[in-house]
Amino acid sequence: MPWAFRRVMCVLVVGCGAALMPFEPRHEPDPRPTTVIVVRHAEKAEGSSDPVLSDLGRARADRLSRALRDARVGVVYVSDRRRTKETAQLAVRGWIKPPVAVKEYPATTPVSGLADMIRAEAPGTTILCVTHSNLMATLLKELGGWEVAPVTESEYEHIYIARIGGEETPTLIRTGYPPP
Repeated sequence: MPWAFRRVMCVLVVGCGAALMPFEPRHEPDPRPTTVIVVRHAEKAEGSSDPVLSDLGRARADRLSRALRDARVGVVYVSDRRRTKETAQLAVRGWIKPPVAVKEYPATTPVSGLADMIRAEAPGTTILCVTHSNLMATLLKELGGWEVAPVTESEYEHIYIARIGGEETPTLIRTGYPPP
């Protein structure tokens, strides 16, 4: 939660006299970086404008769950599309700690707005963002200025791990997980 700063007047007593002096409280930035894991939803079924996951997609989401099991994700962002929600639901299934808060955003949200929502999370939080192929590169650019190749319609295996905020220099790791 952001701090609200107010100018405070302090009374400085020196010897027998007193003076009013302005006092500005100092806010030290939180040294803990936020970890953001960005993935694309798993493979979708055909034949709908808002499709669910295919059998292959459900198997991939299960693999994602195993890949991220020890990441200690505390918040998950998903779009309002069924495929991102289902990927996230299957990915966090079976995780014991910590409790995971799922936050849904409209697919029409500008990427800068999504980046702002992610940055507003508490420092030190690990966030999983299940999004769409056409948003991944732009989101990473918004979060940390990283230039990454756009994800194509046939790519589902990429995992981007970004560390932002805190006292560290922003870093990005690209890794992946194999298809089922």
